[in-house]
Amino acid sequence: MESLNRMSKRKTNKPRIPKKFDPLIARLPDGIQEQRQFIFESRDENKMSVVLIEFMEPLLEFWETEEELNRLIQLGVSCWNAALLPPQKLAECLNKTLEGIPFSQRWQIKAAFMKMVTRKQQLFADNRRMIMDYHMRITKDGPHVSVVSTVAQ
Repeated sequence: MESLNRMSKRKTNKPRIPKKFDPLIARLPDGIQEQRQFIFESRDENKMSVVLIEFMEPLLEFWETEEELNRLIQLGVSCWNAALLPPQKLAECLNKTLEGIPFSQRWQIKAAFMKMVTRKQQLFADNRRMIMDYHMRITKDGPHVSVVSTVAQ
């Protein structure tokens, strides 16, 4: 009888979420995890983390510390998402990105931002997925990025 109870406890219809997504799931607002269906991609060419890294290739030489890499990824995500917006909203996103950046560095960030928006529009135009969140960690094999994005349209 005990083994039957144990077996029935193991069966569940709830999909298991891979542990590597725990940091992203933990940042979701209360109740969202139960309300949303999670889709985990299995082919590397469709994973948004792979697409994001490929998109960010021109920026990835400019980091030395984990904090610098994290800031570059934040910039890359902002550029990616801004490229999906109409021009007026893109300008608002750029202005928001420039907030808090020293005035002397704004022209550099603005130039990089617009270059990356153009890169997205030219090389990744068919990918209309918005990046909702990401988690970056340094592993023994180097940086690892997990991405939460909208479903492909």
